[in-house]
Amino acid sequence: MRNQPDLDEEELADVTGLNFIQIERSLIWESECFLREPTSPDDPEGKATSPGPA
Repeated sequence: MRNQPDLDEEELADVTGLNFIQIERSLIWESECFLREPTSPDDPEGKATSPGPA
């Protein structure tokens, strides 16, 4: 949906081959994954920081 923000739900279903329930579940899953990402208290953007190679 980010790549084609002007698609409505019907067009999205046609393009992906998914039904409306599958699309809704994928959006919920993505939101939950985003909310579970750890954030650094020093990061003003609230983005997760990944440690580099040791």
